[in-house]
Amino acid sequence: MTDPRTRYPYRSPGDHATVQAACRRALQASRTRCEVRLVDTELGATGVLVAGQRTSLPPAVLIPGAEATAATMTAAIETVGRSRQVFVPDPPGMPGLSAPRRPERHFWSAYGHWLDTTLPLLTTDPVMLVGHGLGAGIALASSCEHQVTQLVLIDPVGLSPIRQPVPLRWRRSLWRVNADEQATGRLLQSLTAPGFRPDPATLAVLCVIGAHYRPPRIPRRFPQESIRRWTRRTPITATVGEYDPFMAGPARRALPARLPEASVRTLDGVGHFLPLEAPERFAELISGVTTVESTPRNDHS
Repeated sequence: MTDPRTRYPYRSPGDHATVQAACRRALQASRTRCEVRLVDTELGATGVLVAGQRTSLPPAVLIPGAEATAATMTAAIETVGRSRQVFVPDPPGMPGLSAPRRPERHFWSAYGHWLDTTLPLLTTDPVMLVGHGLGAGIALASSCEHQVTQLVLIDPVGLSPIRQPVPLRWRRSLWRVNADEQATGRLLQSLTAPGFRPDPATLAVLCVIGAHYRPPRIPRRFPQESIRRWTRRTPITATVGEYDPFMAGPARRALPARLPEASVRTLDGVGHFLPLEAPERFAELISGVTTVESTPRNDHS
């Protein structure tokens, strides 16, 4: 059992409703055909975007990070949804369409258990599990490998201590103080490849998140037993953007050692937000690591 105690992750009462309204406006502005579902979990209602149609390929379940919510990933959802069904649940306690209940203790185990119990509510089919940023850590912290054919980690956060460059820390602080379009744009410049320009709807959502949301403190130690469990049972691909500031230097060099037996690669020309920056390349990555014949591996196989 996980500790059920949670805390409210927003600055003021009712701020979660403001963020959820911004996400719904972004969905309305998007041309992506998707459905919003709510599923009940022990952390409260979990909002899920569902797109695409069931095909011979395993459905893709994408776990967003701490700030790139499902509503900001509609272009990536659409491109992946051309060939398979896609589910994108916002973790509760993160900004998005889910309940504002962040685990107060046992961060990784609580979110891992959330995913363990949520995944069967989305589909009973074997799936490709994709985690982005903090969502990659949540995917690794889960124990749902019996339902997963492939695990894809994109710009994973949490496997090693984050050392943010000074300019990034400064721009993030300014964003928290005054999350207008200028401050939000400058923050994105520090997180993405040169020349990236977000669409207006995504920029608007990130402005609202910066003004109302308090990000979590990520535990310094990731449970090594979770990594061992996945690496001996499931094919893993880890991809890091060339310009990802979180995965520069020692963190990037340490990743192969933290993920033995995984395929670790660097993707040129993108930063930390691959699903936002290059949706088509994101879809190509998903397609490239798909093995239709793969089946989940467990202790009984």
